[in-house]
Amino acid sequence: MSAEAVSSDGPMITEKILPRQLVPNRKSARVSEGFTLVELMIVIAIIGVIATFAVPAFQGYVVTANSAKVNVHYEQAVNWSKGEMLRLRAQMSSGFDRTEVSESRDTAQKWLDALQAEVAGTDATSPEGSAAYSVDAETAGGDASILFVLAGDIAVGDAVVTLTRPIYGEFSAVDSTNVCWNPDDC
Repeated sequence: MSAEAVSSDGPMITEKILPRQLVPNRKSARVSEGFTLVELMIVIAIIGVIATFAVPAFQGYVVTANSAKVNVHYEQAVNWSKGEMLRLRAQMSSGFDRTEVSESRDTAQKWLDALQAEVAGTDATSPEGSAAYSVDAETAGGDASILFVLAGDIAVGDAVVTLTRPIYGEFSAVDSTNVCWNPDDC
């Protein structure tokens, strides 16, 4: 489409008229430059509503994961201790010197060192960042560490390893397991 205009002092000027959609609209150009304050406030309100549900759910997830970690450490220590008692009894029944076997596991620290040397992943930390296992009753529960306590003596035949899982996360009570030299004692 074209339009012709006649000018008083000279030749005719021809002007092309463009279709409506090709002409830039100044109003729409201003709107597309950014978001309005109302739009931004709506987005912030939506994020706030989502966060009120997401944060507690995430915190619950963290507590559950940490409780599971403590429980895995506990079960791992109990299972290893039972197996170790069986192994030591088998050594003694096959002729090993009772005193030597007893001296290899005569303290809770020696039991703990053997666990960490023989089982992969037992040198990991507790959810609180401390060692996963401890022989110190003062700090074990507060640090979410599994407590090793040894009573008795293998040489005498009355050794008992007590493993204690502390109150932590989803666990509302202390859980203890005794692993005895003589299985009938536990």
